[in-house]
Amino acid sequence: HPLWGAFFSGLRPEPYAGEKTLYVGAVALALAVCGLLAYRGGAERRRGIVWGMTALSAAVFALGTDLWLNNQPLSQGAPFWLPAYYLAKLPLINIMRVWSRFGVVTIFFVAMLAGYGVKALAALVSRRWLRAGLAAALMALLLIDLLPGRLPAAVLVPRAVDLWLAEQPGDFAVAFLPVDKPLVNDYAIFGSLFHGKQMPAYIHLVHTSRAYKDFVEMALVFPSEDSVRYMQRRRFKYLILEQAQYNGWRAPEWAEVERRLQRYPAMTYVTEIDGFVVLEIPGS
Repeated sequence: HPLWGAFFSGLRPEPYAGEKTLYVGAVALALAVCGLLAYRGGAERRRGIVWGMTALSAAVFALGTDLWLNNQPLSQGAPFWLPAYYLAKLPLINIMRVWSRFGVVTIFFVAMLAGYGVKALAALVSRRWLRAGLAAALMALLLIDLLPGRLPAAVLVPRAVDLWLAEQPGDFAVAFLPVDKPLVNDYAIFGSLFHGKQMPAYIHLVHTSRAYKDFVEMALVFPSEDSVRYMQRRRFKYLILEQAQYNGWRAPEWAEVERRLQRYPAMTYVTEIDGFVVLEIPGS
């Protein structure tokens, strides 16, 4: 958002949240509350309660099967199970892949309640021109609330590290780290169009091979004795570590990685290119 987007983006380290972001709209939510408070009896009240409970239930389902805070599970060893976990045990419903899509239901019923709020506000105004002004004001507030701003365009070009790999002779395998971060994988795949080296990657996280899952298991604990031996066995020539992605979210801090790398002097530092540290695996 052009007004407060930078503030909220700074609250979390993720570069983007994608479809796991639920925003019902500040204006719509305020109107929905007005709608619930305005009708204290009759069919409107009963209908409003049903809509409100449906919106709230869908929001809880959108949280997924267990509770996470700041993209980290509340408890690693003993998950705090949410209603979606039990709902997923039912036939047909267990094919649900992205629970956050329940947020669409929440958005819909909040919008329905917002209509009640508009109706209640309009009832307070008798003059036609005042109602027209109210409608214009609400429309302006909605536009400001949902204003996307100017979406920047980006020119797709290979990164400097991709061009460096393209200059290296021979057919060999590399691995980009850290894993468990979609952007690292996506940029690596795009870069491979230019350098043509082999590397572990996936097109969709749900459909990954057994070999890739084994790679992820080792990459998550890199550097360690087991992970270094695994990288040697897989015959990776280079490991390419993106420093900016080692920020404490789904990966350790970069200072911690540097400290652990000191235990493995056989791993050769090759170069650093625009924040990408290239290490050569011994015995590759």
